[in-house]
Amino acid sequence: DGPMPTIVEETSPNATVKQVVEELNQQLLNQEQETNQTSPEKETQENEEGKKEET
Repeated sequence: DGPMPTIVEETSPNATVKQVVEELNQQLLNQEQETNQTSPEKETQENEEGKKEET
């Protein structure tokens, strides 16, 4: 019987969680930067669609 992988996870859950959280935060920051760059395009599209709906 070798060492159980669950034991490794239990010994350092905080470290793995911190790594995952940091990765998620980086992904969110990247997404926010991308959305900020493309936000004016999306806004113009929404405005155009709204005008079409009004007419």
